Amino acid sequence: MVAPGVDPIRPSHALFDLFVTAESCRDVQKHFSALCEQLQVDPKDFRVFYSKLKERLNYWKAKDLWVKIDKRASDKDYQQRKACAENKCLVLGAGPCGLRAAVELALLGAQVLVVEKRASFSRNNVLHLWPYTVCDLRGLGAKKLYGRFCTGTLDHISIRQLQLILLKVALVLGVEVLTAVEFQGLEEPSGDKGWTAKLHPNPHPTLAFEFDVFISAGGGSFIPDGFKHKELRATLAIGITANFTNRHTVAEAHVEEIAGVAGIYNQKFFHDLLTQTGIDLENIVYYKDETHYFVMTAKKKSLLKKGVIKQDYSDAEQLLARENVDHDALWRYAYEAANFSTNRQLPELEFATNPAGRRDVAMFDFTCMHRAEHASLVRERRGKKLLMGLVGDSLVEPFWPQGTGIARGFLAAFDTAWMVRSWGLGVPYLQVLAERESIYQLLSQTNAGNTKNDCTSYSIRPSTRYPHVNLSAIKVHQVRLPPPPPEQSIRLPHVNVFPVLVPDSAGGVEDLLRWCQKNTAGYAGVEVKDFTLSWTSGLALCALIHHFRPQLIDMSSLNESDAVHNHQLAMDLLERELSISPVVAASAMASSGLIDKLSMVLYLTQVHDVLTKNKKEPADVLDLPKPLTLSRLLSAVYFLSKLKHNSLQRRKVSPLFTQHTVSPLYQGFLSICQTEVGLSSSEDCYSCGQRLYLLARVNAMGKFFHRDCFTCHKCGHQLRLGGYTFHQTTGGWATIDPSHIAGFRVFVFVETTFRHGHSTSEDGDDQEEDDDDDDEEDMMSGSYDFEFPDEKCFINKFALPCLNGLTFDPGQSIQRRLEEIEVTFKELEEKGEVLERALRGEPGSGGSPEMIEQWIQLVREKNAVDSEESDLMVASRQLELEDQQGILELELRKYKELSDSEKTAEQQAEEERILQQRMEVVDMRDSLVAFLDEKRLKEMSEEQEAFTLREAKRHSKAGAQVHWE
Repeated sequence: MVAPGVDPIRPSHALFDLFVTAESCRDVQKHFSALCEQLQVDPKDFRVFYSKLKERLNYWKAKDLWVKIDKRASDKDYQQRKACAENKCLVLGAGPCGLRAAVELALLGAQVLVVEKRASFSRNNVLHLWPYTVCDLRGLGAKKLYGRFCTGTLDHISIRQLQLILLKVALVLGVEVLTAVEFQGLEEPSGDKGWTAKLHPNPHPTLAFEFDVFISAGGGSFIPDGFKHKELRATLAIGITANFTNRHTVAEAHVEEIAGVAGIYNQKFFHDLLTQTGIDLENIVYYKDETHYFVMTAKKKSLLKKGVIKQDYSDAEQLLARENVDHDALWRYAYEAANFSTNRQLPELEFATNPAGRRDVAMFDFTCMHRAEHASLVRERRGKKLLMGLVGDSLVEPFWPQGTGIARGFLAAFDTAWMVRSWGLGVPYLQVLAERESIYQLLSQTNAGNTKNDCTSYSIRPSTRYPHVNLSAIKVHQVRLPPPPPEQSIRLPHVNVFPVLVPDSAGGVEDLLRWCQKNTAGYAGVEVKDFTLSWTSGLALCALIHHFRPQLIDMSSLNESDAVHNHQLAMDLLERELSISPVVAASAMASSGLIDKLSMVLYLTQVHDVLTKNKKEPADVLDLPKPLTLSRLLSAVYFLSKLKHNSLQRRKVSPLFTQHTVSPLYQGFLSICQTEVGLSSSEDCYSCGQRLYLLARVNAMGKFFHRDCFTCHKCGHQLRLGGYTFHQTTGGWATIDPSHIAGFRVFVFVETTFRHGHSTSEDGDDQEEDDDDDDEEDMMSGSYDFEFPDEKCFINKFALPCLNGLTFDPGQSIQRRLEEIEVTFKELEEKGEVLERALRGEPGSGGSPEMIEQWIQLVREKNAVDSEESDLMVASRQLELEDQQGILELELRKYKELSDSEKTAEQQAEEERILQQRMEVVDMRDSLVAFLDEKRLKEMSEEQEAFTLREAKRHSKAGAQVHWE
């Protein structure tokens, strides 16, 4: 019997059309099942299902889809869908990321089952698509399955429609998708049975699905056992989403979408919104898709005044609790904001309904996000291994203003598929895990601008997507079993294997000592036997520098008895030329009774890694970009600040460094560090006086602090290295204010938090101005203060303009990564404290001398994070100057439109002031570019030298081989 509406002559064609145009999950599954039954093909026969479907459905519309899928499936990495032909995969969650992963696993030839607890796809919210995601979905036939895909002016799609597209592709490839089925946990192997899942209701009462791969895409609320997450918490930021019915009328079609309006770029819009409606927003976005979708960031004070939030609480969870929200007032708030932002051009604005049948308006706190510490693990029970991986929100919760949810979610799906491919090809599981974690390290740094440009070449192979990927960043020997509890026997009945960074024995303490001995041999007065007494005179450290950089130091001029001078000279050179900050004072280094072994190991490990960086690059690993390191950054920031004070004279300032000389500007900087601030004991924090462990030390101009104690004297918030200045008048440290522009609106980080700085407090109240006005002193005389306009501190780590409304790219990516780096710093410092106490044999610490190997590993991890943080700080400075220049040019344009005769005296003065500020910013930008260009030229020279050396060795080996033959 032919289904209603189906052509009796060619029923398969009609059923395919119904399948393609189906607008609900239930209808998609129903029509696909009918199509398979009509063609007599069994989806459970996954190995040949797709080929039989193509063969039996001879329909031109279907052929267009086959062309797309076949082109994707032809990628050599799938090995003609045989790479994982022996693998069975369970995917938890039929969200976009889960379905996208399922599609890739099917293309690899695996048998794939997707389990979804929801019975329908009903999420209206609209997702911003990065260019590569548009290209990827087009390559899967999205346009054939949904004709309106990316037809508007902006690239976006509703979550529901994206799920439907991916569901259709997955079904065509033989993926089995179970909806309205809840996953209740894994069931361990028993007897001959392998890994299975506990499902409710059980769709296979007689035949359990056994699998060897489990992929969780169940969202942040479901984290499988064995995975740990870390939290990134920010200050309060309240988001509101609202969906309105789209009737697709002509009038609605003419309403322009809003890619992102932020206060910095359209202050009049937000002022008018506040004046006319009482609604105070930071930004707003409007996308036109299946619904009219609005997303905005609302200020708490505005929500309280409008009655949306009933009572103010400091705790975000309590503040936004359902009982503390007046939902009628929330609906009115969202309605008024949407109506105003579209200039009231949307006729009959009516709320769409959410899955619960209510008006689709939601208010949420997006200040707390989680990410997994590792992306994969292997679980083994009774000899049967299960590979587990995370994708989507289970792996990294998206920062919604960036649009990273789908973009990074798809990248993670590809990375996970690459892991499963290695698993299916028989790669040792420790290597599979090590490679997966190496790739995972890149994910949180990825944005639309730093992936490869050719989207059409993207595949599951990481090198097609990431410009710089080191698949060996984590070595196999760094992945190990967790230590068993003391009460368990050595032979465990079951084990979990997951990435745990363990020390690299090739870089252990004995190797470090031998390296020091080898490279200081033959120098007069130098004999390295240990990490304490051998270094007292300072000659050994100077000898190391001379061995690798002979142009930097004259060994014949050094006096063995002047130990403090020798150490200070070496430490200054290492900081200036090699970006290695001191960990102890020169006076402590020069005293045989004060030299600390752990401090020396930490310091010399950094020296070793920097001096040998060009000699350890394996030929099969892509070179990683070399970030601007910390001392260079400090100099660059100081350079810009110095230039700010002299830009009125339009002085041409030469670059700070050349390869062989030190500029007077930097010499003055060092002089200030040593004479004005002085050198402190490195044992205790300069601020709080408490014990200061080595990995927790922040060195600022010779003073040592805990990171939390290194704070701005004006606002009390934590400072970042590279973003502070020593305030000569008060003797305190303060943040550098780069803008000096009245009303310049910036995003500001406070510890691991973010919020709009401008001139308002957290809940919107204007802050009172500080009347303390310190006079600036001439920086050329050896002291340097920085002006604080209206004495409002622009706070700490860095200030960055809000870019492109809610897109925040690339500025928001920098902010987000700095949040993650802050969490990483705290984790490393905690581990370092535990290790240091153990190594020093402190009471109750436990531990053994062998733990120094782990110490060295932690030092290297911290060095890498320091370097990345420095690179981000310089990038933020560049963005700040670019945006300042743009804002000033916009302000100048208003006055240029007037003739001189039309301008009042006040307008002429204001124009002159803005013009002067613009000239200053241009000066600083030009100088920073020159500074960075010189640095890059020097790095290129070093890399070319290393490349030439490697090529010479390679040709030498090749010549020897030819001669032998």
